[in-house]
Amino acid sequence: MAYRLMTHTTPSDKPALRRELKRRRRTLTAEQQKQAALALCQRLKRLPEIRRAKRISLYLPVNSEIDPTPLIPWLRQRRIAIYLPVLRPFSANSLWFVAYRDTTPMVKNRFGIAEPCPALCCSPAQSAACLGAGYADCAAGRV
Repeated sequence: MAYRLMTHTTPSDKPALRRELKRRRRTLTAEQQKQAALALCQRLKRLPEIRRAKRISLYLPVNSEIDPTPLIPWLRQRRIAIYLPVLRPFSANSLWFVAYRDTTPMVKNRFGIAEPCPALCCSPAQSAACLGAGYADCAAGRV
């Protein structure tokens, strides 16, 4: 599969780009998705920003997005705190990040995506973030 560099996307470009990326992801087999996730996690482990992070946010995959969860055991081994997003109640398009542990209670949000129970406290700013979607423009904006 050939990849092209994404430049800054305008709001009008994003819906078409999302549809195209979703279409491409859905052509991958489960094994191809798994191999892509493992390859991504290996690359992330080599990034200095990830290696020196004290706290990191992960987005759980949805709709065939690339899965960053194979990175979790490595992060825990390095004692890097892991945070997951939670939709803020009564606020459109706003997230809290909540500490994630093996014992963290998970619930489905209004979109059917697993997230830590929103009753948990919000966290301080993270050192780094891994987007489950795996697509960001050159300005680091999530597509």
